[in-house]
Amino acid sequence: LSAHLGNHDIAGSFLHQRNQKVAVVMTDSQAKSSLRASSHNQGNKSLPPVISIHRDDAPATKIVSALRDDYAVTLHGDRILDESCVECDFLGGKAQIPTSPFLIAATEKVPVILAFAFRIGFKRYHFISRGPHTITISDDNPQQTLRRYAQWYANQLEAVARAYPYHWFNFYDFWKKPEDALQA
Repeated sequence: LSAHLGNHDIAGSFLHQRNQKVAVVMTDSQAKSSLRASSHNQGNKSLPPVISIHRDDAPATKIVSALRDDYAVTLHGDRILDESCVECDFLGGKAQIPTSPFLIAATEKVPVILAFAFRIGFKRYHFISRGPHTITISDDNPQQTLRRYAQWYANQLEAVARAYPYHWFNFYDFWKKPEDALQA
């Protein structure tokens, strides 16, 4: 789990170096532009498969399928892909944070790892990782448990964004209401 913060391609490359199959979750429009840029920059290197999400899709089914095929799935937790989100404290405001990544991780019994990479010089990067975290959903109050995990992610994202404020590539109003954020 990452964000539009730092260089997520570099962070994901650590998994690829460990011979871990990796699939990347992106919206359909992001996938098209990202694949064009990656193929141009990486030449003949193999690119990870993209789980392309349309606004009216059920992204969880595609993600679960990739997990069951032994892929590590990378996605950004700072974008809302469906209506499963909660309001969290973030950088002095209230932001919508998706809960789907945590629900999927709990259901599929896979750990969540936060990963960020920041360029700090010529061919030098600072890699930040948190986890692995085992996600378990409480039977007595699953929504509260998901809210707690989403707030944990928001806290981690805020700390890293404060440390690297010029590396957050957020080009929309992050504090929009859920129905507005789905349109971004």
